[in-house]
Amino acid sequence: LSRGPEKGKEKTEPVEAVRWLMEEQDQLGATLVSTSDPIPTGDTDQPPHRQAANYYRDNPQGGTFVVTMEHPKVSAPEPLVITIDHRKATIRKRAIAASVAVTSVAAPRAGAGARR
Repeated sequence: LSRGPEKGKEKTEPVEAVRWLMEEQDQLGATLVSTSDPIPTGDTDQPPHRQAANYYRDNPQGGTFVVTMEHPKVSAPEPLVITIDHRKATIRKRAIAASVAVTSVAAPRAGAGARR
């Protein structure tokens, strides 16, 4: 989405078409995805701009703002998979494999080791 003509100090005010799309046409709980590098903490000349990200994060309709290279975390990004069904789009959670350890130790027999 296009940001406004000025990126602002903390938050970009969008161009009218983006404002209309985000504030009037957005559905409650929608997922907005930025296919970009992580959002920087400081000012930059090249996108992504933190000021635009602040606008998208403050979406008045609620929902989720996700940056692909921050998912699930900045230090270890993984593919973003979105499932779309008849109700909505949902970010698929990572499946965490359970690990099972099985050990075998012979049970002590009654009276064993108690001889004197």
